[in-house]
Amino acid sequence: MRATVYLLAGLITVLATAEADVREAHTLSTLVSAPPCERYLMPTDRELAQARELFTSMLSDVGDADELSAQWASLGFEWLTVEWQGMEGVILKEQRSRCEGRGLFLFRTDTGSRTLLQIPHRFYDKYTGEIGHRLMQTGDFRGVAWNTVHRYLEEAEGGSADLAHNGDNYFTVLAEAAALLSTNSRIVQLHGFEATKRRTPAGRGSQAIISDGTRHPSRIVRELANCLGQVFDGPVRLFPRDVKELGATTNRIGARLRAYAHQGFAHIELNAEARQTLLADEMLMTGLAACLPGARE
Repeated sequence: MRATVYLLAGLITVLATAEADVREAHTLSTLVSAPPCERYLMPTDRELAQARELFTSMLSDVGDADELSAQWASLGFEWLTVEWQGMEGVILKEQRSRCEGRGLFLFRTDTGSRTLLQIPHRFYDKYTGEIGHRLMQTGDFRGVAWNTVHRYLEEAEGGSADLAHNGDNYFTVLAEAAALLSTNSRIVQLHGFEATKRRTPAGRGSQAIISDGTRHPSRIVRELANCLGQVFDGPVRLFPRDVKELGATTNRIGARLRAYAHQGFAHIELNAEARQTLLADEMLMTGLAACLPGARE
């Protein structure tokens, strides 16, 4: 009788855990596929300074969760604790009344990875939001950030709504926090491009274009290009060695990191075929994830 009770209790626990994973996976999927904010407000310097400090605390595992949650709430973010597929983390979601295009953030709290993913154009670069979601479930990353406003929003208050190019925003201070905490940190941005819009045969024929925003790519980015070249079945080209466009030379986040002499920035452009195939091919997604993580501490 006792054995039966234990068996039933274990079964209930397994089912409850599975149900929780499904529920949290659904929550993550719902948030990633949510429509964009209808407005963009350029954050103030004071707000960004506070966000940088909070990101630093989260990435360095210091501070009380309740206190951090309260401070994020003062900035207009909801703090959601999540568990999925045996992993644990925290979601930072803009409050409904404060949907201002600052971003959606997911941080794992159970890994020593120093790699962050940034998806700055998910409403324009089709499928990149879903790819970031899948990568977070597949690989070993500390966090992922998705934009929450369309990059070409016409009525952006305070300037452009393009988080990769407008300078000071939450994506920038997150990257700064990671870079200043460790030279081993990696900030990987995922983008998408339309082959027919490319100016050169090399650009049009690329499945992926890898860069770090400079004309002298770092060892980290060269190794990333070589690794991805063994994963994708189409050409993976390194800027400017193999292709002369889509080199992230105007990316403000990459430039900010270089100002700190940080070499952990990597910019990945994927054509439409690569993005579609990634979502359909689990082995390809696993291969991409394996190429991305940096050092652990």
